[in-house]
Amino acid sequence: MKTKTFVQAISAIIIIVSSSMLVLAQVQTTGTLTGTVTDPNGAFLSGVEVSILNPATRFKREGVTSGEGRFIFAVIPAGTYSLTFKHEGFSTAKTESIKVEAAVTRTIEQT
Repeated sequence: MKTKTFVQAISAIIIIVSSSMLVLAQVQTTGTLTGTVTDPNGAFLSGVEVSILNPATRFKREGVTSGEGRFIFAVIPAGTYSLTFKHEGFSTAKTESIKVEAAVTRTIEQT
C-alpha cells in the first residue's frame, strides 16, 4: 500500500512540474518589427537594405525590402532598437528608440 501511495505522490509531482514548465514555455519575450519603405512620392521601394540594432545588447539583424517595399523582423528580443535604411540613390535614413515589446508587432512606415 505504501508503494502505491508513493507512486501516486511521485506522479502528482511530475504532473505539477510538467504543467509549470508548459506555462513558462508559453511566456513570450520577443516581438516583431514590420513596415514599408516608400520614396517621397509614395511609391514602394524594393531592395532597400534594412538593419536593426539594439545598442544595449548589440543584437543585430539585416534584411532587404520586398517588391512591395515591405520588411519584417520576427522573433526580436524585447528592447529598444534603431533601424537603418540604405538604398542606392537615396540618403541613408535612421530611426532611433523603437521599442520592441513581447508579443507585440510594431509597424514602421519609412519615407
